[in-house]
Amino acid sequence: MSRFCSAPFAIKALDNQIKRYMHHLHHHSPPADPMYHLTEMQRAVIWYLGQHRDQDIFQRDLEKAFHMRRSTATGILQLMERDDLLFREPVPYDGRLKKLCLTEKAISLHQEAALRHIRFEELLIQGLSQEELDTFYRVIGKMIDNIS
Repeated sequence: MSRFCSAPFAIKALDNQIKRYMHHLHHHSPPADPMYHLTEMQRAVIWYLGQHRDQDIFQRDLEKAFHMRRSTATGILQLMERDDLLFREPVPYDGRLKKLCLTEKAISLHQEAALRHIRFEELLIQGLSQEELDTFYRVIGKMIDNIS
């Protein structure tokens, strides 16, 4: 018997627990920590762009990867541009498109963002088999598709 009465409540409980854990980590980090002043989403964007450095990534790619609205992505990216974490660069094959590029400041943060991401993921999935993870990702993907 599951301890959750519905899928939305189970997902919300997991989301709340993740946020609580991240909040705890943030408030137990010294302000001198270079990641201290970044939001979770900014750290995620730095991690994502750093992981895809060999590709041209555009705003629409972030919107799709993080399942966020265009207005949300625009706001996050504008703040990151203001804070010298990324810039937009035109691509030669389409004058309308501007790829997202990390600044030197953000590149220096990428390794720490990646390390923290890996450590958190390891904590989150400990005790789960590869089969359980594959099922989890498949089910979450279907749920996302169902409400998209």
